[in-house]
Amino acid sequence: MARVRKILAIDIGSSKVVAMETWIRDGEEIETPHLGVVETDAFLAGELRDMEEGIHALDQAIRKALGGKRYDKRPVFVGVSNPRFSWRIVDGHVSVSGRRIEKNDLERAMVDACQISLPEDEVVLYAHPNRFHVDNSRDVKNPIGMPGKRLEVDALLTLAKRTDLEKLNAVFDALNIKNVTYCYHPLATSFAVLDEEDFEEGAILLDFGKMKTNVAVWYRNGVLFLGTMIGGGEHITHDLQNELRIPRQMAESVKMEIGDVFEPENPDEVISLSIGGQDLVRRFRRAEAIEIIRARVEDIFRDRLVPYIEHHRVFQRVHTRVILVGGAAKMPGIPALIQHYLDLPVYLGTVRGFQKKSPVYKDLSLAAVAGVARMAQAILGFGLQSSRLPVRSRGLRSGFRRFVEFLKENF
Repeated sequence: MARVRKILAIDIGSSKVVAMETWIRDGEEIETPHLGVVETDAFLAGELRDMEEGIHALDQAIRKALGGKRYDKRPVFVGVSNPRFSWRIVDGHVSVSGRRIEKNDLERAMVDACQISLPEDEVVLYAHPNRFHVDNSRDVKNPIGMPGKRLEVDALLTLAKRTDLEKLNAVFDALNIKNVTYCYHPLATSFAVLDEEDFEEGAILLDFGKMKTNVAVWYRNGVLFLGTMIGGGEHITHDLQNELRIPRQMAESVKMEIGDVFEPENPDEVISLSIGGQDLVRRFRRAEAIEIIRARVEDIFRDRLVPYIEHHRVFQRVHTRVILVGGAAKMPGIPALIQHYLDLPVYLGTVRGFQKKSPVYKDLSLAAVAGVARMAQAILGFGLQSSRLPVRSRGLRSGFRRFVEFLKENF
């Protein structure tokens, strides 16, 4: 009988909290019996803004995810992102004296890489073995069994501000939830959406959400860039509301129903909206709304995203594709418009590794919580079909040992 582990995967976003009961089995797709979604702005742009509301929203989402039951002490994995979060590549190495590399050598190299000093206000969320090198051979996928003199590892550390993490911990403490592992959204979502070709040949993952856009860039099975940038669908709604002088809810409807904003049909069509019954009618040309949307998308992706990651020379190395997910990705014509500004093919993402009946297949806004579940699958050692397994900073040795066992069994 296959092992089974029941966990809670939670996505903390700017517009909602999503909790998902998750069943993970050896060699099988993930099962998600229940999903709990609660609309809230308590965690605006990744920052806790309302403690009481945050506790209430999480409690309600968890109860829904557990079929009305209270939290039952199972492990909880939480996806978070914040523009103040950061990442760092650190080097580790060990001598292997010409013999064949063993699993313990990988562990020792990873531990060596993590022996660094951090600023007082930073804490490691988790460590991730990004690349291995053996002597003069670079970017080795699996070094176990290779003869060599020196093994090196480039370890990816994801870092959070201590005060931000303490606020989140306080929310979970209020719910008597102690067994929490935090996952950085851009990396977690990568595991749910990207495939082997994306990891190897290069891909840019964009999670276009309400208030922020998460970015992960991969090439040759390693991370080139991670980041969280302010800018999302809510900014488009705000622009429409102000420029067209319409209520917010009406602006949200215009955003999602205006039609293709890249190659629109009938741009000169006049749209009439009734505000407050029949007493006030607002009329505007479809082209006017389209121009407002295009201006904000141009600002986010051409004027800010490109310079945001350009200093890492990403666009010089990754010239294959962009994978787009997130609630704002549902807007008509958005993939084509982003493709126009980034000059790279843009495709809507598909969640992988879950049973077909899972709700995460049906909604691009659920890619983040799917990523949290996939990352939990890797951390717990349940055979994620990828050589890129993350390692929790707490319990580094035991976590990395699971990673090594996976390499031995699958390569």
